[in-house]
Amino acid sequence: MGGGIRSHLTYANVVASIALFAALGGGAYAAATLAPNSVGSKQLKKKAVTNSKLAGNAVTSGKVKDGSLLKADFAAGQLPGAGAAGPAGPAGPAGPKGDKGDKGDKGDKGDVGPTAAFADYCCFAPDGTTTIRTTNITTPVAGRLYLNSTLDTTVTCSAGGPCSEFYSIQVDGTTVPNATSVVRATTSETKRDTFSVVGLTDSLPAGNHTITLKRGTNSGSPTASDGLATNSAIVIGG
Repeated sequence: MGGGIRSHLTYANVVASIALFAALGGGAYAAATLAPNSVGSKQLKKKAVTNSKLAGNAVTSGKVKDGSLLKADFAAGQLPGAGAAGPAGPAGPAGPKGDKGDKGDKGDKGDVGPTAAFADYCCFAPDGTTTIRTTNITTPVAGRLYLNSTLDTTVTCSAGGPCSEFYSIQVDGTTVPNATSVVRATTSETKRDTFSVVGLTDSLPAGNHTITLKRGTNSGSPTASDGLATNSAIVIGG
């Protein structure tokens, strides 16, 4: 028996047997001497563990530290790309009202706007002979004058019949068309009246002008007594 075994032993058989025992013995030794949870990052060589070497899926998600893997650790196409944009969400509630802002700077002065006036021209007023009130004015710009004169007067008629007095406005010595008013009284009547005389001139140049309220006899033989009188003017245009 012993002679038979020795007759089959060769150098190659002996070397192969020794290598087999060494391999088995070394693996068994490592398995027997490594304590649980003793293999860490220091024991793993760089690039030593690959996907093909995770035998039996031994390295699972629970055994990988959260947040320790990077995008570069995964092969191309393994990580999903960005998804399509979702629908817009509902509008949120209105926020609180903000504080009042500071007052802005004052703007530039605008241009003078256009003006207009209208009058119903009919006739030329008669020229009065008695001056009741004269007013001198200075207009800053050229334009038409809107005139308004007021008067408190008393007219008395004799027994000879009814009578009347007329009142007109002149500007710079020229009677303004249609700027007239009439006060009438019956036979043997004394009539007191407060009235206005209005008119609108043609365009006048800027500068000094004279407004005069005049009185004259319209009919009969009246006796007139004039009271408080005023002249006013507004420049229209420019």
